[in-house]
Amino acid sequence: MKPIVSILAVMALCSAAQANLVVNGDFESDPQGTGWTEWWDSPNSDIGDHATEYGGTAGLNREAVVYWNDSGYFQDIPINTPGIYRLSGSILTNSQFPLVDGRIARLSAEVGDGPGVNWWQVNLELTDAATPDTYFPMEALIDLTDPVNTNVRINLYLVDTAGPASGTGYFDNISLELVPEPATLSLLGLGGLALIRRHRNH
Repeated sequence: MKPIVSILAVMALCSAAQANLVVNGDFESDPQGTGWTEWWDSPNSDIGDHATEYGGTAGLNREAVVYWNDSGYFQDIPINTPGIYRLSGSILTNSQFPLVDGRIARLSAEVGDGPGVNWWQVNLELTDAATPDTYFPMEALIDLTDPVNTNVRINLYLVDTAGPASGTGYFDNISLELVPEPATLSLLGLGGLALIRRHRNH
């Protein structure tokens, strides 16, 4: 029985290392918007469904929707373990109000030593050249090995890069995960294989 318990422990370590630190990153939790804070109480952002808004079937998929560049959503995430992290998410613009005239939809990770402190940031962006009504998954690695980086603020918003512009951005499946070190993964994998072989031999 001990080998089986050990194998389960190895699996638990792997899954813990890859756990999503973002609360309600898919926006499906109730009440709507759990884990997220709106920049302010504005009609220019919402938790909704881009298909429902334009005649689709309700309740299929919730997303964070930002209609204008004066609003957005954010979430502060404490970083307790230094390391390399993977930021990922999907962004869409719709054909009714597509991004135009230099407006971009941005998913950013703002790094600092506390909520609201932004020393530097990593951006994932959807530009006005994107095909509407199509979700574009994207990701980036963030080096948080320096222990002074103790907080990441995830921000979802719109940016006008060339003067007045328009368009709506939809954000979904937001994730921030600690990437296991290759050496750690190798050891865990080899340990698991050794335990499986030992169990088979008995």
